[in-house]
Amino acid sequence: MNYEEAKKEYQALQEIPDKVTSQWYRDRGKKLETIINALLENEDLEPRTSFRPEGEEIDGSFFAFNKFFLLEMKWHKNEMPASAIYSFKGKVDGKLSGTIGIFISMSGYSKDAVDALCLGKELNIILFDKEDIEDAFNTSFSNVLKQKLRAAADYGDVYKSKELPIISKKTIAAEDSGSTLKDSDISDLPSNNMSYCILCEGRFELTVLQELLIRLMTQYFITNKIRIKQTGGHYNLLNATKDCENYDKVIIVTEVDDPVIIECKKRDNVEIIHIPNGIEKDLLGINNKFENTQVNSKLWKKIHEAVNNVNIEDIKEKCLQQLLELIK
Repeated sequence: MNYEEAKKEYQALQEIPDKVTSQWYRDRGKKLETIINALLENEDLEPRTSFRPEGEEIDGSFFAFNKFFLLEMKWHKNEMPASAIYSFKGKVDGKLSGTIGIFISMSGYSKDAVDALCLGKELNIILFDKEDIEDAFNTSFSNVLKQKLRAAADYGDVYKSKELPIISKKTIAAEDSGSTLKDSDISDLPSNNMSYCILCEGRFELTVLQELLIRLMTQYFITNKIRIKQTGGHYNLLNATKDCENYDKVIIVTEVDDPVIIECKKRDNVEIIHIPNGIEKDLLGINNKFENTQVNSKLWKKIHEAVNNVNIEDIKEKCLQQLLELIK
């Protein structure tokens, strides 16, 4: 399979058939391995397909930046748990010193999975997800890998905090028109506007926050630049704050107040906002059983409709008053 065929196959796999079978999901996982191999081959990264050392199975390997990398690739319905990461880390630990593992999960990762790696003695696993693979097709796998290696080396961030495009006046216009927003579109804002980065742990929370912020900015005529990042886990919040030094203010949205949050507070540009657990269900009617589920187009539509139908004044009074005061 060449690069163009791989890209076409990848795009085709985004659509789940109406009458889907378990075999279809198994086949999708196998096809992912072929697609990633073609992506690596296109960049001359010397990929090797699935092989079986004694007592274990490796999905693949490649060579880049004068290092060898081992691959694990999964395309499941739910986020990958810590146990899956630990199993792969065991394989990497038993190989040549300096070998790095690349775990690709198209459904993302549970918070405990990212935290487990951050708390480990040695960081030798880098986490990729669906957005990273799409970035690899749009730019290059090597480019995405280099950014993630830099974040892991500089800040200990093995997930490279996920970012959404800056929310601004143009975000709202793009939302209304159904068009796609890019950071390069944000050129008409006054240069003296404050810039904010909001950090949350999971993809589900990130999506809900994005939709709520668009409502708030529309309602209260807010024109500041706001970016939202997902850290992937609670203990990775501190690493993520170190990667946000260029923002005027970093706002952490969390449910707890523990040593990690206390340490984050020590940074001059960090503010903490506490939002109670289960707020999505209580105020938006969104069952938090989706919290560990991949945010696909159907779930995004459910969140989008819930936020647009809610009384924004109720939301503001119960949990977003502090956030509104910070970003106005």
